[in-house]
Amino acid sequence: MNKLITLFYIVSSLLILSGCGIAIQNIADDNRANTVRIEMGMTRTEVDSIMGKGTVVGISNPYKKEIFYDSKNRLLEVYYYYVERFATTEEEQLIPIVLFEGKVEGIGWRSLDATAKKYDIQIRNR
Repeated sequence: MNKLITLFYIVSSLLILSGCGIAIQNIADDNRANTVRIEMGMTRTEVDSIMGKGTVVGISNPYKKEIFYDSKNRLLEVYYYYVERFATTEEEQLIPIVLFEGKVEGIGWRSLDATAKKYDIQIRNR
């Protein structure tokens, strides 16, 4: 009887963990598909309506946010979305959506670097 209970717990745990993996992959797939719908000049509200917000299996959407200011005290917001489950680096796992003064300035790591350079904003080394 104890072996049967132990087996039940092992199988249950594996099912739960595989379900978590599927949910995480679904978030990544949805985010990848949704980023192509983001357009330059969109507002944060428009981005939220396309990308969605919330938390599933411990993964927040957006995954994280950074805020920077240029020398004129203008706001640069970077929202990072989870797009790859099996990546080994943060750059492979996440895609940044860059907003300057509340409007989409670009999508992706190159856009982040270009926007930071354009407005002379220091962003941490990746």
